[in-house]
Amino acid sequence: MARLLLTSEDNAKTVPLTGTLFWDVVGSARVDLFEVQAGTAASILGGAGKDLFRLLGNQTDYSVYQASSNVVFTHQSTGETVTIKSLSATGDEIAFVDTAPISLKITGGALMLGEQLLTPTPSPITTSTDTADSNFSLDGKGTAVVPVEIDASESAFVFTDLVSTSNNVSLLNFTADDEIIIFGATASDYDDGVIGTNEAGDIAITYNQAGILNQITLLGAVTDTSLVFDVTSFNALPIGNLVFG
Repeated sequence: MARLLLTSEDNAKTVPLTGTLFWDVVGSARVDLFEVQAGTAASILGGAGKDLFRLLGNQTDYSVYQASSNVVFTHQSTGETVTIKSLSATGDEIAFVDTAPISLKITGGALMLGEQLLTPTPSPITTSTDTADSNFSLDGKGTAVVPVEIDASESAFVFTDLVSTSNNVSLLNFTADDEIIIFGATASDYDDGVIGTNEAGDIAITYNQAGILNQITLLGAVTDTSLVFDVTSFNALPIGNLVFG
């Protein structure tokens, strides 16, 4: 058995769990990213952040069941299991090779995988995978002076932004079911002159990482007189949150 304890220094790093060892993992207080090789056994306590677990097989390669507040994914051809422990109402996300991230959380006392109610009986994963475009990286999109326009109305998007790669994007129809995850910076980095609004209700998020410019504009996101100037005021709006991995 291999034990692994993550810290804040693992921020924005993908943690690979591979081989024939049984992995016993405790996540950090931030957003953790795990990749579990198909057929590798693991027990993962994700920690305080909204974590992303990638199981490196197709959705149909696994069955799933509830064990108390934990969820267990069984790899069908090997019988090895991946247990994700102590889920909450905030929840985490699970993804397979052939799917976008699917929410995994406790809702109204029920443990839910997307829209699928989990029970103590192992079952096939039936949650719809018709969201293949919902996990969208903003890295490298646009140029320093010409933004790329992206319409978020067709799905619940998880936009990711690694600040060591420049971008310039304009997001249309960014609503409560969407989210932006920033990797390589902290919320406090975004609290000093990075976020602002204009009279048209656009929100500009402009972060300079050692000369690498990250530009995200949410077009028409403010429909009232709300003043947006930091992460807290942004996340107080009735739209998706800005979170940090």
